[in-house]
Amino acid sequence: MTTTITKPKTTKTTSARPSFPQRVYNVLKLCEENDQEHIASWMNDGTAFRVHDVVEFERELLPKYFNTQKYASFTRTLCAYGFDCVRTGRQTGIYSHPKFNRNDPAASSMIKRVKKTNNAKAKLSNGSHGLLLAR
Repeated sequence: MTTTITKPKTTKTTSARPSFPQRVYNVLKLCEENDQEHIASWMNDGTAFRVHDVVEFERELLPKYFNTQKYASFTRTLCAYGFDCVRTGRQTGIYSHPKFNRNDPAASSMIKRVKKTNNAKAKLSNGSHGLLLAR
């Protein structure tokens, strides 16, 4: 008589790890609680945040909470989740999202990655990278 050993079926379980927007919220809260607001902080109205010290943010927070050491990767992911960024003037580097608010931590769990449209995917697959060329 032969005995067959079968592996138990593995089921996909929901990860206990917070989503990216939740981790951003948690990091801002930690900075506030640990007197590290010189690294990153909420803006006064609580509807946006800013990273003040990119070098320190890369060294102390990115590897620990976001599995990266590059600020550019962090900002790309913010964009992928639909965060808006001010890129010029005195407000440069301020990030906001309609569902990201200091007074509503639960709302950050509702932020999802922005899906690319089929039109954008087609442009990228054709090598045009979204650029329109005059003929």
